[in-house]
Amino acid sequence: MKLLLSLLLLNLVPITIYSEIMDERHYEEGPLTWYDFQGEPIENNNITAQIRFLSEYHPEEEERNDTTFTYIKASNYFNKSAAWVSDGHRTGLALTYFQVMFDIREYFRRELEKELNQTEEIYHLTKKHNAYFEKGSVEIQRFNLESESGTLRDVVLKWESLYAMKLNQTRSPVLPYVKDANWAYGANVGLNSSINTGTMSEFLTNNYGFSYGGDLAYRDFTLFLQVALVYGDIKKPFIYEKTWEPDMGSTTAIIDLSLGYPILDNSTHRLVPFLGAGVHEISVSNSVDEMEGINLTRYSYIFGFCYDFNLSTSANITSLPGFSGSKFSNQHNIRLRLYVSDVKNDVFKGNSINLSLGYSFYTKMIDLIE
Repeated sequence: MKLLLSLLLLNLVPITIYSEIMDERHYEEGPLTWYDFQGEPIENNNITAQIRFLSEYHPEEEERNDTTFTYIKASNYFNKSAAWVSDGHRTGLALTYFQVMFDIREYFRRELEKELNQTEEIYHLTKKHNAYFEKGSVEIQRFNLESESGTLRDVVLKWESLYAMKLNQTRSPVLPYVKDANWAYGANVGLNSSINTGTMSEFLTNNYGFSYGGDLAYRDFTLFLQVALVYGDIKKPFIYEKTWEPDMGSTTAIIDLSLGYPILDNSTHRLVPFLGAGVHEISVSNSVDEMEGINLTRYSYIFGFCYDFNLSTSANITSLPGFSGSKFSNQHNIRLRLYVSDVKNDVFKGNSINLSLGYSFYTKMIDLIE
């Protein structure tokens, strides 16, 4: 007896926009059963069965070693509400026949997922998704023809064995391991306090303000560009070009460029001593016309350390839009920065000891470990 498909409708629909799918079952739920065929049969003597497969992809997150990884997940569904088989055709061979089709879909889903996460341009994802779905459709059509719509038992069992082997050899891709690449960059912003020492402390109060800057790293070396703007008062008058009076207030800007090398760097803590050069500039903070353009400037050395406490780490193993092949991890940190600036100008001598506390993010380029 001819088993199925005087005409078998295979509605094979790729879905490229992820949505909540309520009436579909995942391949991972196990082999198909007749309970999964819940659709209403069509009253047509030429059509004995109908099935529908759905495919989609979407960003997925997974935790591993205190890091949240973002990757692309592809899914393979069997639509229960659209699947039915007419009475008299629900045989064991028929169920195997449909399961082989589901196996074919799953095999190409796994191949697709691996391909999507290796794609160097995110704009190509939909194109690749459609291409792999079409490959699966062509393979199902070939299986349908060879098995004569599931009526040839030996052919159906041969394909069942073939795809059992294929699926065993191409298990669902696991999250890859990653390693740091050469480049990294970051930025930070925080509050800054400045303590003056030496003769400078006789004329100026300690200062408070904010700081901001950026990092650029190559391998283990980090280049810091940092700016601090702090505000205080003048304790007693002094003369530099004009008389600086206590009610004028003071603004201190410290700009430094320094190079650091970590002595501690793990998933939670990063400690980087640094040494560099900078500009230490003091000016009047209030609007005093006669003091316009007058400032005490000192080019000096800078040394200190930068400490980051890692709040969270996320890794994106897909490609950045517009950055071919770029994969990266992001760290969100609490940053503590302690540094000393040497100050020797025409009025006083001493050091500016600075402490800043704030937020930083740090982005590292990463490579996948094959």
